[in-house]
Amino acid sequence: MSLLALGAATILAFGYFHRMAAGARDLDLALPLVANAHSWHITHSMGAFRLDEDVVCPFDYDATTTIGQLSSREVQVNNTYYSRNPAGQWNSRAGTTFGHCSDGPQINHLGLAVNLRIIRERGRISHGGTKEVGGRRCRIWNLSVAGAPEPVATLCIDQENHYPLELASAQDTYQFSNWNALTAIQTPQLDVATPAPATDQVTDTNPQSPMPQ
Repeated sequence: MSLLALGAATILAFGYFHRMAAGARDLDLALPLVANAHSWHITHSMGAFRLDEDVVCPFDYDATTTIGQLSSREVQVNNTYYSRNPAGQWNSRAGTTFGHCSDGPQINHLGLAVNLRIIRERGRISHGGTKEVGGRRCRIWNLSVAGAPEPVATLCIDQENHYPLELASAQDTYQFSNWNALTAIQTPQLDVATPAPATDQVTDTNPQSPMPQ
């Protein structure tokens, strides 16, 4: 191999490993931010399915699930759980202490921080350019695993504050926003039927016969 070819190969290899190292650094910056976040908004889309959820740690959340034309809503606030079915009917009961806040937003029943740790330890990371998510610019990282010829997912990390903005695969997409910006979940306004007002007015049941004067 000529010195020129060897030099070119060395430069290419350096660039490849430099980009991998940059991806690892981005993950290392994002991990503690996600693990220690106290509130966020998450949107999960998969075909006709969409979930929009606000979370305020440790246990409060407001989640709306939409499938096609149907939607339902679940709210937990101040240890009370509220649910609204697609017909618009509300129910309430005692809340739970399920850890919505354990390691950040839930991705396939694991906190986002757990997913990022698995990627960091077992996956391969390659640079995929930049894009805009929710009005913010983020750096795309292609995520690969051993034995897979193509990346299995992409992770887009905010270039300024290093919070993840999107985790996407061929099947579904998770988008994140309002990191640490939410302070409280509001109690839902329950839809209660309003009774008809009472009246003392006499009603003429026979409009053809005028009331006597």
